[in-house]
Amino acid sequence: MTRVYDLLPEGKENAISTQALIDLLGCGNARELTKYVAQERMEGYPICSSTSGGYYKASTILELRECERSLQSRAMGILVALKPIRRKLKEMEGQQELEITKERP
Repeated sequence: MTRVYDLLPEGKENAISTQALIDLLGCGNARELTKYVAQERMEGYPICSSTSGGYYKASTILELRECERSLQSRAMGILVALKPIRRKLKEMEGQQELEITKERP
């Protein structure tokens, strides 16, 4: 399969839309494309994305910094959303331990 990175134009102003990339790659949907992009980023390809739904290779340090800030902001949002879930897990796990202790003779 062709790499996403190899299909990307340089510069935010030339970003290729999600749908155009789906069509070029022959993948089924945006979720599948997102998985490919995530995998390539993990492999070291600096794939940038814009809020308008396009993907591109940064042509300037400013574009790369903007992408960095955007990804960091998303990551921080996810970490914040995890806090109440982790808190509830600790609460529930603690309750399970208490219930097990109560049932023992």
